[in-house]
Amino acid sequence: MAIQILFTHNLRRDLTDEAQAEFDTPETVESLAAALGCAGQHAVELLDVSAPLPEVMAKLSAFQPDLVFNTAEGRLGRARAAQMPAILEMLGLAFVGSDSYVLAVTQDKWLTKQAAAAVGVPTPPSRLFFGPGLPALLDAELEPLLPAIVKPNYEGSSKGISDDSVVQDVASLRTVLARQLAQFPQGVLVERFLAGRDVTVPFVAAFGQTILDGVLTPVEYCVESQFASRFNLYDYRLKNVDYSGLSLCCPARLSDSELLRVRQMTASIVQAFGIVDLARADFRIDEAGNIHFLEVNPLPSLEAGASLFVAAERAGYSFEQTIAAVVDGAYARFRASAAHS
Repeated sequence: MAIQILFTHNLRRDLTDEAQAEFDTPETVESLAAALGCAGQHAVELLDVSAPLPEVMAKLSAFQPDLVFNTAEGRLGRARAAQMPAILEMLGLAFVGSDSYVLAVTQDKWLTKQAAAAVGVPTPPSRLFFGPGLPALLDAELEPLLPAIVKPNYEGSSKGISDDSVVQDVASLRTVLARQLAQFPQGVLVERFLAGRDVTVPFVAAFGQTILDGVLTPVEYCVESQFASRFNLYDYRLKNVDYSGLSLCCPARLSDSELLRVRQMTASIVQAFGIVDLARADFRIDEAGNIHFLEVNPLPSLEAGASLFVAAERAGYSFEQTIAAVVDGAYARFRASAAHS
C-alpha cells in the first residue's frame, strides 16, 4: 500500500565539524530516501530539521504525512535526540522508532547502564560527574574505578573517546576528568576500562514475531593491528575520520553460546526500555570472554554498510528490504494502536 512518508533528518554539511558527527551525510539521506520510495510505491518528502523550530513546525503541520521516518539526532541539550519524537507525538503523527521517553533515557549512558543492571545485564562499574568544576573526591573514592575510561555521558559517535581517555592511576584520572568536564560540562562518565573487543548487536523488530527473533547476529568491530588504537577502542578516529583497517565481522568472534547470550542480553534491554522498530546495543568483550553492556542506541546509524545492514544482509535482507520492513512494521504498529484507541 502506497503511503506518504516524511523523512526528517539533520543534514551533515561539514564533515570536519564534530558537532555534526551524528548527522546524516548527503549520501546517506539520498540512499535512505531512495529506499523509502520503494521503487515509486511510496511518496517521500525530505525535511532537514536543522532549520529554526518555527519553520520546522510549519512544514510538519503542512505535510500531514501518513508516516514520519525520523533519524534526527537533534542539536542541543542532553535530551536532544528526544526532541523530534516529542514534537511528532504532540502533533499526533505516526513515526518510525521509539518514543521521546526512550530517546531521552537512552541518551543518558549512566542511567541506561543502571537500568540494564537492574534487569540482570552486566555492565562495568561507573560514576557520573557534572562540571565545570571537579568535585573534591578522595583517592579512595576513585580507585575502585581504575583502570578507567573517561567519556561524555550524553554524546554519541564516539565523541571524546580516544586512547587519551583511558587512565591507569588516580592522578591521570583527575587530569582527564577535569579536561573532559571543561569540554562536556553537562556530564562525564567514568567507567571501569576493560581490555578487550567491541561488539554491537542490531535489532529490527519486523524481522521476527518475538523480541529475540528481531535481535540480529552480533557484529564485531575488527581492526587490523597496525591501525588499531593502543587500547583497541572503536574511537572517534575510526568512527568518523579514518576507517583504515576497520571491517565489520559478522558473526562476531564468539562461541555459539556467547552469541546467543549477547543476543538475549540485547532482547532484555529492548524489552526493559520499551524500544520499538530498530536499535543497536553495544558491548565490550573482556579478555576473559565476559560480556559487558555499554549502551543502547534507538537511533542507530543507517548509512550503507552500517552494522545493522551487515547483520540484516546475513539474515537475507538487502538494504532496501530492511528499510521497507522497518517502515511496514512501524506503520502497522501505529494502525493497530489507532484501532484500539
